Amino acid sequence: MDARDPSHPHHRDSEWDAEHTHQRASDWHLNKTTTLSLIGSSVGLLVAMVSFGVSGIWVVADIKRDVEVVKVELKATHSMQHDRDERQDRVDQDTIQFLRGELATVNAKLDRLIDNHISDVKNGLRH
Repeated sequence: MDARDPSHPHHRDSEWDAEHTHQRASDWHLNKTTTLSLIGSSVGLLVAMVSFGVSGIWVVADIKRDVEVVKVELKATHSMQHDRDERQDRVDQDTIQFLRGELATVNAKLDRLIDNHISDVKNGLRH
């Protein structure tokens, strides 16, 4: 005996199952509408991301500008230091030359004094 046979005791149940299975399958559907809050949060998220991106670019540009300013200042400071070093080297060389001249003068005077003293000692011994 087949369940499709109208005389079968479960025939009515199988019709009911078939009808409700079709109805349950058709009860499923996708809701294609979106809520205003979902749209608002998506737009808000997009605005936040764009503003973070713009502020990030702004910060990077500001850092690059600061680095360029520091580079220029460093070059200027280096140039000034180099000029100062050159001046100091010239002054040092002039001072060394002056001191060498003074030492030569002192040496000459000492030599004369020693020669005079030796002459005086020799003259004193002769008398």
